[in-house]
Amino acid sequence: MLFLPEDLMKCDPWKWNRGKDTGGAGRSANMDMSSYSLLQRNPKVAKVAYDEQEDSIFTGCTSSSWEQCYDGAGCENTECFTESNYAPGMNQQLWSQLPEDLVDRILACLPVVSFLQLRIVCKKWSTIMYSPSFLEMCSQVPIQGPFFIKIHRSEYNRMLPSYNPVLGKWHEIPINFLPSHAGIPVASAGGLLCFINRYHGYVDNFCTLFVCNPLTKSWRELPSMPCKQRPILVSMVTERHPFRYKVIVVSPVTTDIFDSVTGAWRRVGSLPRGEEISRNVAFSNGNLYCLTPRWYNCALLAYNLEQEVWEKVKTGRLPGYCQFRNLVGCKGCIVIVGKSVRQHVLSVCIWLLDPKTLKWKEIGRMPQPMSDHFLGRPSESFYCTGHGDLIFLTRDNSEMGLLFNLSQKAWVWVYDCPSLDSFAFEPRLDAVA
Repeated sequence: MLFLPEDLMKCDPWKWNRGKDTGGAGRSANMDMSSYSLLQRNPKVAKVAYDEQEDSIFTGCTSSSWEQCYDGAGCENTECFTESNYAPGMNQQLWSQLPEDLVDRILACLPVVSFLQLRIVCKKWSTIMYSPSFLEMCSQVPIQGPFFIKIHRSEYNRMLPSYNPVLGKWHEIPINFLPSHAGIPVASAGGLLCFINRYHGYVDNFCTLFVCNPLTKSWRELPSMPCKQRPILVSMVTERHPFRYKVIVVSPVTTDIFDSVTGAWRRVGSLPRGEEISRNVAFSNGNLYCLTPRWYNCALLAYNLEQEVWEKVKTGRLPGYCQFRNLVGCKGCIVIVGKSVRQHVLSVCIWLLDPKTLKWKEIGRMPQPMSDHFLGRPSESFYCTGHGDLIFLTRDNSEMGLLFNLSQKAWVWVYDCPSLDSFAFEPRLDAVA
């Protein structure tokens, strides 16, 4: 029986050191998790991977790095390791004769960060991410946790800042493989990003969408949308088995859906009469939820993907200040993050919608010292997104963001945080654009 280090199989983002400088201890823990197998087999290559961890996990594993590996830092196949490459106490015969299928399964279970670093070991590992059998193994691996991507409103920026809560680090995800007119990201789901082009105005076919996987660099330009106006909202949903995705586009009058299986758009309905929606969206139990942007009598709308209809959700009065509400989805639940005053003290609160009673329940309140610092800078809004147990908050004119763990009811500062809007991105190798 093969035993893997526990850190490779289960990563708890709340056990890692965080801060402006994690220090030597944090970096050592990082290397132990991501380079364990590599250290046992080729110390030279392990050093390359460790040194590159200070750079982007994506830009740090570029083809130029692999070429350096093949030129002498690494080796071209997995059969060239000598006895001196193995750590003391390891059975060389046992480890060198592992079935390829078992090695592939181990690689598929690694965190994506670790896998990308280990691709420099040999040519087979550098190309395995394009193998259909390996991608099928990846599709069976549970979700390993999100990155939180910050959105540059400049369509000329070819790097996406992203925060990895497992490592407590910022990375740069390159998108220079996309056409220059691909524009800015507007949605994410199941390992894919959706971009909208940078053209403005009301002309035929002016609005184009692109879908890509930034890890594998697969991408496609979607057919022209039926609606010629720039949409109010673009969202995505995915299904895992078999893999498919849908892009939902909402305009002031219509709702259109692109299905990756049919490769075509379909018009499915319109918003309830007299209603508008904001770009705040959350997905739960087959429904896409949105808030109306009114400062008074704000409401929650839901789009049922199976029945393809919009409806108003009767939840009673929504909690918090109407102009400072953020709607997020966490673990299949609908959550509102917003400002609230209790006993004349302003703070940030989190409310969860009970699906049975349709009542809002407060489940978290930011500690007052944190809240005073977070809300102390002059700004009229803050940005918020969620995935799994985590809710990520940032604010204009502030270099510090916050992570809230829904299960542990814990708040953690995120340093060096760009004051930009954000959304969650789940890195997956098996997602195909």
